[in-house]
Amino acid sequence: MSVEGRGYEVRVPRAFAEATIRREGPPGEAWIHRPPAPVADLLRKWGPAADGPD
Repeated sequence: MSVEGRGYEVRVPRAFAEATIRREGPPGEAWIHRPPAPVADLLRKWGPAADGPD
């Protein structure tokens, strides 16, 4: 599962996403599809390079 926004993309492992949604319900699903502001801020600040499997 990929979450895109403002020049970045975050790949969320499917098992993690499914477990979060099961545990947290609609708020968890919203969080998975829209990373919280601190995550977006750090991605912009640090400008990480892609890593991991495609």
